[in-house]
Amino acid sequence: MSTLIEDIAAQTGLHPATVENVLGGVFAHMHRCFYEGQSVPINGDYVGEGLRWDIGAEGYYHFIGILVWLARNDIHNQPGELIEYALRGLSSDARERFQQQMDEWTPRVG
Repeated sequence: MSTLIEDIAAQTGLHPATVENVLGGVFAHMHRCFYEGQSVPINGDYVGEGLRWDIGAEGYYHFIGILVWLARNDIHNQPGELIEYALRGLSSDARERFQQQMDEWTPRVG
């Protein structure tokens, strides 16, 4: 089975490094909007209203599906356990690099 990067590269003819950079940018944008609580003109709720327009209907459906699956299957009982589960695929250097990127963002208040 190929990775998502390899699969998209094969479908689009793009170099895998280009696909990896695009995916990184997409998820960084989404993460920042979640983190900062970006408001949208409809009702101010990025997740419920804005995200769908940022990633399209199919992307939104499947992204929310991942969140629902994690919630329903209660893989980890405590938030810290879920964070550990999610971050175990990254080196400490990568986590530090991405945290430095986040340090430039403004966290949502409230």
